[in-house]
Formats: sequence, C-alpha cells, structure tokens
Amino acid sequence: MAESLADHEMTQDLDSKLPPGAGSWEQFETPYACGWTIENPVAVVVLLHGFGEHMGLYQRLAEGFNAGGVEVWGLDHIGHGRSPGTRGFFPSIGQLVRNAAHVVDRAREANPGVSTFVVGHSLGGIVAAHLAAGLSLPLAGLVLSGTPFEGLPPEAVYLTDPEISRDKFYLDALASDQFGFDRSVAEPALWRSISRVTSDVKSILSESDVPILLINGEHDVLAPPAIARRWAEIIGARSIIVPNCYHDVLNDVAHADVVASILTQIRQWGTVRAGLQTISTRRGD
Repeated sequence: MAESLADHEMTQDLDSKLPPGAGSWEQFETPYACGWTIENPVAVVVLLHGFGEHMGLYQRLAEGFNAGGVEVWGLDHIGHGRSPGTRGFFPSIGQLVRNAAHVVDRAREANPGVSTFVVGHSLGGIVAAHLAAGLSLPLAGLVLSGTPFEGLPPEAVYLTDPEISRDKFYLDALASDQFGFDRSVAEPALWRSISRVTSDVKSILSESDVPILLINGEHDVLAPPAIARRWAEIIGARSIIVPNCYHDVLNDVAHADVVASILTQIRQWGTVRAGLQTISTRRGD
C-alpha cells in the first residue's frame, strides 16, 4: 500500500530558511505515505525516518515488524524521498508533526481497535516526541531511537562525516540511494530547527502519560548514550544502549536484536488483540 496524502492541507509557518533559488513553501504538495500492511495485525507502528533518509531504507525493519504481527505505516518527510520539496529542507518541525499526525490518524482508521505505536529515529524521534501530546487518542507507546534531544552535541560540531552504521546492507543502500543528496547543505537549518524545540520536547515528554523507550547505539556521536540516559531519568523513560552500534541503530549490525527488543516492549506495553497479555502500561517498565 502506498499513497499520497492528497487530502492533507499544508500550512505555511516557516522556521528554516530556503536556499537561494528554491522557490517557496507554497509550491509544495503533500508528503508521500506508504505502509507494509498485514492481515489482522496485533499492533500498528507508524515509523518516522531520520534526516537524509526515506521510508525505502526501512523495508528490512518493516518486514521484521510484520513478522512479529505488527503493521507498519510511514511517510517521507518534506524534502526527503518521494515527497516534494528542496532536498533536506522542510518548513518547520511543526509541519512534520502535523504530517505525521495525519498518518497516525489514517493508520487508526484502517485498523480500528488496534493499539498504535510510533517509532521515530533521529529527526523522526523529535517529530515523534511531539505526538505524545495533541492527538485525539493517546498513543499506546513511543520508541525514540538516536534522538538528538539537545541538538548537535559540541563534540560532533567539527565532524564532517561521522560513522553512522557498520551494517553493509544499509551502507550499500545509502551509497546507491536514488533519493540521496548532499546533507551538508541543509544540516545547519536542521540543527537550528531541533535546538529551537528542545525545551518543548522536554515539557511534552515529562508531562505525557505515554510510555517511552529510548534506544541508542553505544558509539552514537550525534545522540550520545549519556544524553539518552539523562533524558530517560528526566522524562521517566526506559533506555536501551545497543553495544557496538552507531547513530542509525535501527539499521546497524544489531538491527534484528533491536526489532526484537521493540516488539517485546510493545507486547509489554499491551495491545488490544486477543492472545497478547497486557503486562504493564507504566512509564519505564
């Protein structure tokens, strides 16, 4: 299943500047959405990718969720993948949140009575964090991987090409990616946008009753484990640090173990399908 969200209007609040000659945000259309649907899912995950990525890079992850009985929906952020826009640029974090919320609504409409979870990576984690508040129906759980809550860490400021994964399959996919682009052009606007919402994200997650799991690679320099552990204490989340992995922990050498950990957590948080025991819905369990 793949569709354009043609009925979703795009607003025009800007908090990242367009590069010269890029036109205007008003020229943009709506984002590309897709999904890996299955019969009688035990849960639904809405997956939000990171900066410079797109949903096509998450097929292996989605198939892992499908094997565990979980249906997957997602979208390419504006400026990424099959969605319109100047590569790497987007109108605002708020617009990405509204687009993601629309996909959550569509996934729920297609799967009435099935618990919905959001898994967000990096930029997608920042977007996902905002979904812990403001939805008409609360999420059943939130998984944030490699999420740079405090913007670009000082120790990473001068890194021009930080190691993000050692998984050959993923690195080959990036090297031959038809939707790839020079990330350095848009990265300054990205980090400004994330830094602007740090305090908002902290407030939202601290006040939310949605259970949260943080996942970070041991060697992640863009979202260091130390920051993840500190935020886990602040917001009452559970934190998993994955050994021998880097920033793109969902697409690193331990990807199968990461999927298994998320599936286990989803089951522990509880779903509404018969045959799955509700163990706990408390934060940090």
